[in-house]
Amino acid sequence: MERNYYKPGVWNAICDRCGIKFKSNELKKEWTGFQVCIACLEFRHVSDFIKSPKPTSPVPFTRPEPVDASAAPTYISTSVGSQDTTIPTVTQGNGSTL
Repeated sequence: MERNYYKPGVWNAICDRCGIKFKSNELKKEWTGFQVCIACLEFRHVSDFIKSPKPTSPVPFTRPEPVDASAAPTYISTSVGSQDTTIPTVTQGNGSTL
């Protein structure tokens, strides 16, 4: 079909996808912003509009993260009172002490 005819208020335009010449009233604006013919028109996928629900309210309190179970234990001295600080004596085979 020849598209070089005159029609008031309508102009010649080219489809952004296929490059074929159409009249401006035959093109549709796509969601991508392209002006395309009916044959090239693509609709936006429904999953583009899915939104995750927002939480209703924040949690009332939080706790710090627990320590890793693989961390080495810490030893705390629990002895009370005076410690025995004597050095043991060793005797050699010839009877002398060190």
